[in-house]
Amino acid sequence: MRLLANAVALAQFDHQAEQALGPVKPPPLTVVPPLRLRSRDRKGAVPRLRARLALFILFAASLASAAPLPYFCVLNKDAGAWPEILSSVGLVRQPANMAHVFVARAGTPASGEWNQRVEEGAVLILEGESSLAGMFGFQRSAAFVKVGSLTDVHRPSLAIVWEKGLDLPAFDLPAGATVFARERWTGTPMMAGMRRGAGALLWLAAPAGERGYERFPYLLQALTDLGMERPFSSSRVWAFFDSAYRSRVDLDYFAARWCASGVSALHVAAWHFWEPDPEQDAYLEKLIAACHREGILLRVAGAAARQREILGRPSTVAGKDGHPAGCRARLAQADEPR
Repeated sequence: MRLLANAVALAQFDHQAEQALGPVKPPPLTVVPPLRLRSRDRKGAVPRLRARLALFILFAASLASAAPLPYFCVLNKDAGAWPEILSSVGLVRQPANMAHVFVARAGTPASGEWNQRVEEGAVLILEGESSLAGMFGFQRSAAFVKVGSLTDVHRPSLAIVWEKGLDLPAFDLPAGATVFARERWTGTPMMAGMRRGAGALLWLAAPAGERGYERFPYLLQALTDLGMERPFSSSRVWAFFDSAYRSRVDLDYFAARWCASGVSALHVAAWHFWEPDPEQDAYLEKLIAACHREGILLRVAGAAARQREILGRPSTVAGKDGHPAGCRARLAQADEPR
């Protein structure tokens, strides 16, 4: 139906173009196309152009139909936090017959069709214990483990502490599975996955949590490692940075993370640099240098002396010395790229 609609639209466009522009004269040189189409139409080259356009549309449509659709489906009535998790990267919830990413929560029954679906490119997320997870080799063992914190391969030095601990069964994993997250003290796998054919499997030992990020904060990174493509991405993101909340961080690390996340420019809060301060000035220079090494543009107010020269010290209606926070809007207007 889509191809038919495209063909009808193309014919209507040709008809309107002919009415507006009149007959199209053939070029002075005769070019023999690879596909020999003959026509007695006095416009000569127009039928051949139409044929080439039609072939191009058919080719583009075939490529579009082969690309994975940005749709997901939760196979259970209780979807939990999965709609919030997957929609955060642009995936859209649709029925199972249209989806490319599937979520099977605890208790989902096994079905032989999933072997073929995953082999053909589906991404299947398995949560907890189910016969479907067991069919793919994620088998519950007799052991139990009390889970209160995790470590994740995406940032091993960060201790991921759960607000509420859980007593969970340990699972045996299929051969070839990659472990992404483990219980911090025993090393018991809590999140693992593997590629299978053109698709992939991701298994979690427990639900992701009420808000979707409190237990497995690197879940989406694991899906990306397994080949799931995000429908939208950008390398031209502008971000706002307030150093009051990041006064002791490693700026080189942050700059590298911003670059990897697609940030191309950073707008830095300027009101912290109103008064001359060697420590604050050194911090700002280090931030600028770290961002420039990663190719990130900065927009930040000029030096404190220049701010006072251009803007003057803010004052209240009564003529008293004002608080620097009162001039935030004016400082923002004085921003200059660095």
